[in-house]
Amino acid sequence: MKQISSNEFNSNTNRWIEGTFTNDFGTQTYTIDGSYKWGLVAKKGVFPKFWADQAPSVEDFIVSVDATRVSGAENASYGIVYHIMDFQP
Repeated sequence: MKQISSNEFNSNTNRWIEGTFTNDFGTQTYTIDGSYKWGLVAKKGVFPKFWADQAPSVEDFIVSVDATRVSGAENASYGIVYHIMDFQP
């Protein structure tokens, strides 16, 4: 299968969310520096989502992600979501 996209996170060419944002759920921080780091200080249960708005559109694909929980609740979960239809930022 041909590779059509890759992201080493040395820059933000795919326009991932960056910065610090606070709302009723808590404070989220997104940083790119050779990896994509996401931090969350939650005030209550939260299901945050973020995406690269310049990533290519694909139909059949294989995705691979390396993710590590650095701290926080042992039962916290994380992962990827794909095939979002009619997204409105």
